[in-house]
Amino acid sequence: MAFGAVKLLRDGLPSKRSDRDLVIAAVMQACVLEGSDRARALLYRDIELNREKHEPEFLDAFHRVEESFKAMDVYGFSLEELDLGNGLIRLGAVGKVLGVRANS
Repeated sequence: MAFGAVKLLRDGLPSKRSDRDLVIAAVMQACVLEGSDRARALLYRDIELNREKHEPEFLDAFHRVEESFKAMDVYGFSLEELDLGNGLIRLGAVGKVLGVRANS
C-alpha cells in the first residue's frame, strides 16, 4: 500500500476522469482498510495535496464508503460477525483530512 501512496505522491492522480475516479475510490478504501498507520499517513497526504482540485470526486468516494458501512445496519450483525469499529474510526480520520464529518 505504501508503494501506491508514494507513487501517487510522486506522479499525481491520473488525468483521465475514469482512471482518476478508480484511483480515488481505491485511496478511500485503503484509508479505511489499511492497517498500517504509516501507509495511511501517506494516503492522507495524497488526499491533502489533491483534494482542492478534485474535491467533488474525493467527497463522492468518501460518501460511497460511508454508505457501505451504513448499509450493514439492516442486518443487525453482532460484533463477532462484523465489527466496523476500527473502520469507523478510520473513516472519521479521512473525513478530517477532507474537512467533512463522517455520519456513520
